[in-house]
Amino acid sequence: MGPSVTIANLDADLFFEKVGSKNQAYFSPCNPVYLFTNDNIKPMLEHMNLDGKLLSVTASFDHQLNAILLGCKDITSFDLNSMAKYFSELKKEAVKKLSYEEFMSFYKLRRRIGKKLKCEATYKNLDKETIYRLCEDMDHTLAYFFERLLTLGLFDKTDSTGYYAYITKPQYNMYLDKDKYYELQEKIKDVKFNGYLDKHILSLQDCFDNEVFTAMIFSNITSYMEEHQFDHFERLFKKLEKNLDINGSMQIGNGFINNSFKVTGGDPIDRNFIKRFKDNIEEIQTKKEIITYYHK
Repeated sequence: MGPSVTIANLDADLFFEKVGSKNQAYFSPCNPVYLFTNDNIKPMLEHMNLDGKLLSVTASFDHQLNAILLGCKDITSFDLNSMAKYFSELKKEAVKKLSYEEFMSFYKLRRRIGKKLKCEATYKNLDKETIYRLCEDMDHTLAYFFERLLTLGLFDKTDSTGYYAYITKPQYNMYLDKDKYYELQEKIKDVKFNGYLDKHILSLQDCFDNEVFTAMIFSNITSYMEEHQFDHFERLFKKLEKNLDINGSMQIGNGFINNSFKVTGGDPIDRNFIKRFKDNIEEIQTKKEIITYYHK
């Protein structure tokens, strides 16, 4: 179930004015949205049990779409940035309705010779006629958000810089392979979506009673935490542990190896935290990242 019509309209006004002003706080309920992931998703998900329920940060919705390809059929999403749910729903509708070529065109995904896949919609904007089409079968209260943005003229802007996070890595998505895209179109029909929680990660502990997840994905959220916040995070995952299947895992950290300079949100999870829970921690290393999991 989506937000009320009033809230959707107010969110649209906030997104148009506040995000467009480029003066918003770095982490807030109203931030630029990620059209695509910047996580190396494939190795992250391949080390998780996706046979049961998934709890994941909303973000660009790419964790969810790739998880569906790997068999996930029950998804709950959360994000402090309340704008993320609208653009995630838009992407979900795009996957359901658009051909592969239409999807690539809508998000202005370009693969130049010798270059990685790039999302030019982060600064060239999304096609408003396609947005009208995607809103037809969307939850109507979520669709009102886009109706309001269309009225305000957001999608008439030739330069959308500032509304969308500019550092994305769409090439990490398995579903952007043409065959995988059409496989996703079939699999998404059988998935139960449980909506979106507008919550900070540290506010999740009271959201679930007896619900059990086989996978929880927190992306690189912990890379942004101050040292004192890890005490709150420890209490959080100890509470969430009761909601984790015995064969499940929480992905709790994701960061780059050997940073030569400080990059906000780029560091692996706090090493002291890892030492305290070493018996329950598993870490995998890709070419550039360390991905951290917590197991019961």
